[in-house]
Amino acid sequence: MVAARVGVFSIVIPMYNSEKTIAVCLNSILKGSFKEFEIIVADDGSKDRSPSIVREFAKQHQNIHLIQIDHKGPSKARNEGAKRARGDILVFVDSDCIVGRDWLSNIKKGFEKHKVVAVASQYSNAQSPAFISKFALYELQFRERNIGRYTTSASSCNFAVRRKVFESLGGFPEEFMAGEDIHFSNGVSRYGKILWDRGNGVSHCFKTSLRGYLRQQFAYAKNSLRVFMRFPHLAFVKTIQDKGNYIEIMLTGLLPLMLLLSFFINRLWWVLCGIIVGLLLINAPFLYFLQKREDWGFAAKAIPVIFIRNIYWLLGAVRGLL
Repeated sequence: MVAARVGVFSIVIPMYNSEKTIAVCLNSILKGSFKEFEIIVADDGSKDRSPSIVREFAKQHQNIHLIQIDHKGPSKARNEGAKRARGDILVFVDSDCIVGRDWLSNIKKGFEKHKVVAVASQYSNAQSPAFISKFALYELQFRERNIGRYTTSASSCNFAVRRKVFESLGGFPEEFMAGEDIHFSNGVSRYGKILWDRGNGVSHCFKTSLRGYLRQQFAYAKNSLRVFMRFPHLAFVKTIQDKGNYIEIMLTGLLPLMLLLSFFINRLWWVLCGIIVGLLLINAPFLYFLQKREDWGFAAKAIPVIFIRNIYWLLGAVRGLL
């Protein structure tokens, strides 16, 4: 596809019970250096003050629009927002993200300087200094550490795509509450290159409690498995998911079985220890990554979180099968 001058940008924000974050998100976009855009906030049946907050913004800014639908999930919200959009480029960002001043300008440059059908980036930082928030951020950044100039998979939290490509794909698959971006971004890559602009990340409001993080990981594992069951080829192509995670889930599933059997067969204690060591070895690069970002104390604190997270991944995957 030939690089061309970009027309009006339509920023689509799916929103659900985001009264604590949506105002900050909108303000960060409005303060940006590039001004030729519209914002469509697609409210996914919020029960809090989120719609009222957006209406107040819409009264002051003619380029902000609110649409409301029944609670059907973020994919449905994005697709409905895209139907309302008028721009040549659809830019998707989440309601709990804060963008940088040149965020949209950088996306514009990406389309104009490269022959691409989409421009994507990552989370740049966590809005909270809580340990779990940082852990979640680093986990995602670790998975994306080896992405080069272009990618075939990216998250929907910071993703801009040519409208024609989006419409050709039929938008996001609406039957999934999470993991839908794996299928969508892979589909986009079949139409052309996706530019990976690593330096154009967005700040994200990650979960701050272990309980909230684990519930999120359970839901993501459940929905990701359902995505793979619907589109099995995704399990064998390169995506933003780390294929090593599949091995972790299998080894974690063996732990309780080996623990039970080891009470009856002494030799199996060695197998149990081997599985634990194997899990540590698989995560050694990630632990080193954490040490480089923080320190060894942070990395050591992450070890039990990794094991518990793996259990929730396993439980989520089992739930996805049912």
